Amino acid sequence: KQNGPFTLLIRFRITPEQAARMKFRSPLLFGSVDELSVNRNFTLFFDHGRILELDVGNGKVFSTVTVMHLADGKPHTVVFVIDSPFVMTFVDGQCTIRRNDFTLLPNRNVGMPTMAVGNWHAGYFEGELYDLRVYDNALSSIEAQQLSGNAASSSQMLGEMSLRHSDLRGCLEYSLWIDYLPKGASIRELWLDGKRIERRELTPEERTKERVLEADKLLETTKLATGEHRLAAILKDIAGNVLGKYEQPFKKSTIDNPEIYHNTIGITDEVLPPWTPIQFKRDKASATVSVWNREYTFFDMPLAGTMKSNGVVSPGKASLELVADGEAAPLRANALSVKKSAQNQVVLEQSASSDKLKVKALHTIDYDGFDRIRIDVTALRDTSVEQLVFKFPMDNASIRSVVQSLGSVNPLGHSATYGFKPTLFLAGEKQGVSYLSDSDEYWFPKNNQRAIRITRRTAQELLLEVQPIAEKVPLKAGQTLTYEIGMVATPIRPMTDTGWQRRYGRITPYCSEMTCTTTQREGVSVLDYYANLGMKGFICWRTGKAFGYPPIPGTEFGDGLTELVKKAHARGMKVIPYCVSFLFSEFAPEANEASLFVAQPERDFSRAGDFLEVETGHKQHTWSTCNASLYQNLILYRLKEAILATDMDGVYLDSTADSFCCSSQLHPCGYRNADGSRTPTYNGFASRDFLRRIYTLVYQLKGTEGVVDVHSSCTFNAAAAAWSTSLWCGEQLPKNKYAFQALSPDGFRSAYMGRNLGVEVELLHYTMGCGYNAACALALVHDIVVRPMGDGEMEQEKELWRIRRELGCDDATFIGYWEPECPVKATPKGIYASCFRRKDGALITIVSNLTTQKQTVTLEVKEPGVEAPASFVLESQEFKYLPLPQTRRP
Repeated sequence: KQNGPFTLLIRFRITPEQAARMKFRSPLLFGSVDELSVNRNFTLFFDHGRILELDVGNGKVFSTVTVMHLADGKPHTVVFVIDSPFVMTFVDGQCTIRRNDFTLLPNRNVGMPTMAVGNWHAGYFEGELYDLRVYDNALSSIEAQQLSGNAASSSQMLGEMSLRHSDLRGCLEYSLWIDYLPKGASIRELWLDGKRIERRELTPEERTKERVLEADKLLETTKLATGEHRLAAILKDIAGNVLGKYEQPFKKSTIDNPEIYHNTIGITDEVLPPWTPIQFKRDKASATVSVWNREYTFFDMPLAGTMKSNGVVSPGKASLELVADGEAAPLRANALSVKKSAQNQVVLEQSASSDKLKVKALHTIDYDGFDRIRIDVTALRDTSVEQLVFKFPMDNASIRSVVQSLGSVNPLGHSATYGFKPTLFLAGEKQGVSYLSDSDEYWFPKNNQRAIRITRRTAQELLLEVQPIAEKVPLKAGQTLTYEIGMVATPIRPMTDTGWQRRYGRITPYCSEMTCTTTQREGVSVLDYYANLGMKGFICWRTGKAFGYPPIPGTEFGDGLTELVKKAHARGMKVIPYCVSFLFSEFAPEANEASLFVAQPERDFSRAGDFLEVETGHKQHTWSTCNASLYQNLILYRLKEAILATDMDGVYLDSTADSFCCSSQLHPCGYRNADGSRTPTYNGFASRDFLRRIYTLVYQLKGTEGVVDVHSSCTFNAAAAAWSTSLWCGEQLPKNKYAFQALSPDGFRSAYMGRNLGVEVELLHYTMGCGYNAACALALVHDIVVRPMGDGEMEQEKELWRIRRELGCDDATFIGYWEPECPVKATPKGIYASCFRRKDGALITIVSNLTTQKQTVTLEVKEPGVEAPASFVLESQEFKYLPLPQTRRP
């Protein structure tokens, strides 16, 4: 079948040596050789020689089922049963994966691709393949077990029940999955502590299916006593005979410390460095809010205002346009109202009305310059709104690219259009504008792919237009449409340090940090080895039992980290644990409250369990989180506890600054549609609030030496990322032999220097596949650090530190090759030369060959009294630091 239920069986044997030879390849076992994975119907392959992975696609997207660590030299039989939304994996007769959230959407337009066995463009299979079968139906669990070697399995299975009790909400969440429906089953009963609490007949549709799911059901438990309880599900036939039973215990507890869930840690009105207090000025016609390096001026009409950043003023006022009942709505402005004026925050209200509509714009401007704008459009009588447009003029010369993620940096030509987007960063080398929106609830039509338009109108003006309404929308009198937009001009803060000063590195092997206090390398302790290299800080990748969870005092990991921090501090090195991520683990102490923290619909990350096991030492089930307030409260409480107990220097965050979608009413996220379904919204505002609280807590406990090291790998929420001390990005970049083809120099300047944001970015290069040296060729000509991934790269980094120190680059002023005042020009095309001007006036140049061939480089120096060096040869993706000799002036 092109799509639909199927079963895939494979018998094979792979030795560890064979797996090692397949490392960093993706050897195909069975499937399509189409390079576009989204077009696969199903593809079975070994990912990097380690993980047996099955991708199941529908022509646009694909879902992944994974089996781990079978390259042990033993024969194995694996059976995949795909019966969307169910998926099961049986390894040697045992069910190792059982899911009920598998995405497989039918698509009749997907043709059957050419299939191949054993080889493809991305790698080769090495091992023994005994048997491979594809069944055109989803086999029963019993059949799958028998096929995979478990002949003893013959009894019918009820499936499984999963329980999670929330003490905070006073309810029991349960899901019941009947994996193999017994013949004659017609009644399902629930029993709590031996008493029947529910009885229902199975529907005719359920009776015809092998697999039945009741997901995310709730039972109120407020009247239950604390202690152990038991829930049972029983299947009966029409005569009342028991055909199957499944039961599980759960525990109801009291909440000893409610501060875990409800606190204000990291929330303060204090203006934190390096920002400065807001300066506010009001006159009859306008109000001006001045924050570091920027000024926002507001006028009476809703949205009306101008931005000034880095001394550049936007060429016109922001505005709002309305068309109602076939004609432009002639709004009459009320006086600009000041709701709050303080050093940390200013709140302003603009309002206007016509005989049909009232429009209000509430601006909440924080001292980082972030303007959270709530726009209410209210009908004063029955009317129809046919067009609503928000217009934001910007300086045309300042914007070069549109950054949706740090792997999606698109040069901006004359214009660009988009549908609804939760984040956009309009960026140039020195400045930019961050746009944020969490919800498309009142956007009509939902599929308008021209809802956001960016146009270069004149040499001076670039116009960002956001059009949430582009069709007829009837409104009743009193009905309100609400929009919330975040806008901030960048850079948001002054740059306080660089990667050259930070000197963060990585201890190898991966996740070995907890053992480096007792092991040696080259005759000295591992910590001394890295301190002697010059490293001043490192990420601790090894985490506690729950992946990405802050260290808990009194645990083996928490106490071990305390010892590691103490010994690292004695050697002048900071320790930055990986302890806030985008995942929530079943091993977290508050796992019973997971619904308060986990994004809906639940996104299971357990398929990456081999990575999590390396970092934690434990296999585990994990879900993607939502950065709403309750998750913030939990992490802030635990993070404060961890910093105080271990003296760690801050925190490494994985994707915490991104904007993810969620539809959970508990958070609250999402909105209800007319048919009762829920559409997810995004949490970009919550992510900014979260980062701000983390930054505040770290500053309060560690001062300006505290570290908030952010790894951003999905969307790029610039307004959130600005509340970090360092950014480490690049995981989104595609694999390429040449670094400059994975990311162009133009794209690098827009997204990877960080100077347009106020937080410098360090380049993460491992996904690029071109190697450390090639990544340096791209990064160093922008004066950006490629953060080392291993000991060999640390040695190379040490050499760069030496060269820069001896030449005087560290204290010099950097002048990029793209800047008009750069005194050096390099030829031929594809050779880039930037400069450093030392305090004594001397010049140093950094030259990179960003071409695919070896080149003979010629430098032209445009500054009198400075001698150009002789031509020299530079290999592809090589770089060179050169002092430029000064000659005697005439």
